[in-house]
Amino acid sequence: REWVAPAAGLLATLWTFYLLDRTVNEREFHERPSRIAALLFVLLLVMGPSGTHVGPATFGMPFALMAMARVVQVSGDSKALAALFDAGTLIGIAALFHLPFALLLVSTWATVSVLRPFAWREFVVPLIGCFLPLLLTGALLHLLGMPQADLVRSVLRDHVPSAWDEPRFARLASFGMVALGVAGGLAYASSYGGRVVRGKGLMAALLAHVVILVLMALLGFLVNGYCQSVLIAVPLALI
Repeated sequence: REWVAPAAGLLATLWTFYLLDRTVNEREFHERPSRIAALLFVLLLVMGPSGTHVGPATFGMPFALMAMARVVQVSGDSKALAALFDAGTLIGIAALFHLPFALLLVSTWATVSVLRPFAWREFVVPLIGCFLPLLLTGALLHLLGMPQADLVRSVLRDHVPSAWDEPRFARLASFGMVALGVAGGLAYASSYGGRVVRGKGLMAALLAHVVILVLMALLGFLVNGYCQSVLIAVPLALI
């Protein structure tokens, strides 16, 4: 039915809104609790290259945010391997929707390296967790006699009509997002200098995830000529 995809996209967007707000405040990424990140997410989503169009990254982003919230719990945690396996599994589920989410493994390893002494097991466990959903999904589809999922199609996307087709709007939106990015970067640098060691580690973890999401957005521009709005909205709202 025609309404299923928009309804599912709306639910995924609301879920992302909730998780973004909870992650930023519960993990103390910002100095004071606020709703600014969640509100910026909505604004940036509308301003983005694909607007509110529902794409694969829309459905994968909630799992990516849950993975990020899980991995920052490893600092001083005796159950770090369990948290890393959970994070890897969530990244794998996100990658089922949009394959580049697998790049979040890199930010996961970077997070562990700044929050605790890094051991080889903490490198392998999230990798196993990431591959598990991909392998199980492939095996299930094979047993059911269904065609295998073409994950590459989640990267190669046809152009979708949006307000960015109007050059003036595209320029204004680009300028607005760059301005927000610069302001966020300055606020990040100011906050980082005033943090204690653990706070600096959490902010470094945040930056690692933001960088990976921005690289995913750039990959979309390189491959398709545009990127899904959620890949710009979330990192700019986080920073």
